[in-house]
Amino acid sequence: MEDEPELHNKNNNLYVFGPFALEAAERRLTRNGEVVPLNRKTFEALRILVESPGRLQTREELIQLLWPGRVVEEHNLTTKVYALRKALGDEGETPLYIETIRGVGYRFIAPVAAGDNPGDIGPTDATPKRRFRLMTGTALVALLIATVAGIALTVLPPRPEPAAATVYPTVAVLPFENLSADRTRAFFAEGLQDTILTRLAGIHDIRVISRTSSDSYASHPGTLKDIARELHATAVLEGSVQHLGNKVLINVQLIDAKTDTHLWAATYSRTLENVFDVEGDVAEQVGRELLTRLQPEQVRLLTQPPTRNPKAYVLFLQANYNADRASRRTNTADNNATARQAITLYRRAIELDPHFALAYARLSMLESKLFWHSTDFPEQGITTAEQDAKKALALNPDLPQALMASAYISYYGRRDYAQALSQFERARERLPSNADVITAIATIHRRQGQWQSALEELHQAARLDPRNSHLRELIGTTLITLRRYQEADQWLDRALALEPGGYLALLRKSNIALLTDNPVRLRALAAKLPLSRASGLIQELKFQAAYVSRDSRQALDALKDAPEWVNGLHTVAFLPTNLLRADALLLKGDSDQAHRLYLQALAEAQTRLRQHPGDPSTLSSLGLAEAGLGLKEQAIKHGREAVNEMPMSRDAGFGPFYLAALARIYGRLNQAGPATKLLDKLLNMPAGRAISVRLIAASPLWDGIRDTPAFQALLKKYEVPALTSGTSYAAP
Repeated sequence: MEDEPELHNKNNNLYVFGPFALEAAERRLTRNGEVVPLNRKTFEALRILVESPGRLQTREELIQLLWPGRVVEEHNLTTKVYALRKALGDEGETPLYIETIRGVGYRFIAPVAAGDNPGDIGPTDATPKRRFRLMTGTALVALLIATVAGIALTVLPPRPEPAAATVYPTVAVLPFENLSADRTRAFFAEGLQDTILTRLAGIHDIRVISRTSSDSYASHPGTLKDIARELHATAVLEGSVQHLGNKVLINVQLIDAKTDTHLWAATYSRTLENVFDVEGDVAEQVGRELLTRLQPEQVRLLTQPPTRNPKAYVLFLQANYNADRASRRTNTADNNATARQAITLYRRAIELDPHFALAYARLSMLESKLFWHSTDFPEQGITTAEQDAKKALALNPDLPQALMASAYISYYGRRDYAQALSQFERARERLPSNADVITAIATIHRRQGQWQSALEELHQAARLDPRNSHLRELIGTTLITLRRYQEADQWLDRALALEPGGYLALLRKSNIALLTDNPVRLRALAAKLPLSRASGLIQELKFQAAYVSRDSRQALDALKDAPEWVNGLHTVAFLPTNLLRADALLLKGDSDQAHRLYLQALAEAQTRLRQHPGDPSTLSSLGLAEAGLGLKEQAIKHGREAVNEMPMSRDAGFGPFYLAALARIYGRLNQAGPATKLLDKLLNMPAGRAISVRLIAASPLWDGIRDTPAFQALLKKYEVPALTSGTSYAAP
């Protein structure tokens, strides 16, 4: 029972609309004579709206009428309106009774007849209008056709209907608005949003749009229907967070994205010590609202707090904030400092709570990714990541993030793809809507040569993350490998539409231009890329653009200020920059200076190999430097060792690069037979990122064997057209 003051009533006692009758004096609502139960305040909200049909009533007006003289959160009104809609059955896409004017208020839109008693109300069109018209000639013809079709169906056997696909409710969690006076507390609002989203992703019968996509919208957008269409979402969760000292005020509301009606809302006022329960409660309430029923185990997982130490939790959220920015593959900034800061924050959180399994798991995943993508080969990097993953699993064997951390160790640290897949699949069972898990599975399938499975999974991840440019870039990259260059280019354009200027998509498009020997387009794309990548990826691309065009001066200019080792786009993973400089000087005709730089590259590769024995990238680099120096036996030996360390059977994605490097070694040593044999093999496998016929025909790398019968036979076999500058060619 609500102990609110009486509300002023108008003269009329009875209001009739549709099948409903509202009797104000008796506080009773009936539908076709049956009482519709409403609590007192919800009934009063309906009466206020019904008394002024067609009039927009603001939220502020309604709050003052319902709770005069009191300070009340808006979600209380939202809850009442939501309860009304359910009671009236007004939950369709087009409202029948109560219209929401987003951000302003509500309007009662159905026709209303009013009086003091039922006898005062005569025949009236109080029901929401249903319009009927006489059939036109066209409609009559349509009816006749339908009738004939119906008769035919009684004679002909009906076609079996395809099985209906399961349709899951799909929720997008929009960025939580940071209302704190201290704007640097944005990490707290973002952390709460991310935690709630992750918990929802663990509910099997709900699909959750990935944060990468939902973060591209404002906290409280005005066009939910457009967002629903773009994200394929049926519901949207909005929120705001105000953090002041030890106090936290959190507002959340779940909205039906198609009808723009509120499904559920709540306000939480908490201290940091008990803020953990909010995330679990929100996830549970959203799950119940969308599914009506949750399994006990689901409830347990949704409401289980990651830690009970508030200081450790704040540090954890700060660490996630930095780790997220360090892991993003967008922009061209060096993210190493941000990553190191994240690692420090994770460690501090763990010091405060040594049982913080989720912190160990997130730390391990960051360390694994840094090990995999860094050019620095951090000493003990993967060992530390493995220790942290084991600790997370020991603390919570069922934690999906701990399973993911362990899977990345198997994937990045040991290239044990079977074990990694098993662990990722277990994580996927617990986080079915996690696009990162699905993407990891897809990239492993690429390395296993299961290209079609990989494409299907990348498309599945893209559906969960429809505004993620990186996923479109991954699809494009996979298609490049399959030499489906035109399709790849289209997917890369989609990535750029989502992230204009995204350097990875531009790099991949540049790679296509390089592989199809389109120097004009290659130079235009390369010019858009800044030289500010720590790994030297863009410097190497600009070098290749000039080198294939036989412009040695521009090739050397591209490597100015490049790091000692660069990340190659279509070559082995990492190369000594001096090796590329030596190639450019040889093209220029300066063989003495080229010899000196080949010697430097040789020394650098030898030093690195002592630090990382058996590393295939370093072995290939060593072989290429030795080939430049004419050291035949050593060069071939190291080139073959690299292939043995990274065979196609071990990695169908990277393997072709080492075969191509071995072919380059043979080519530099003027051994046309083995070089063309390897090139022919590469052209008959999914190796479209490493080599193409057009690139073979154009690149100065093969000038030493260009006029040999074996090389000319290779070009003739693949019917390379006459080379003309700027020609676009889709290589086989």
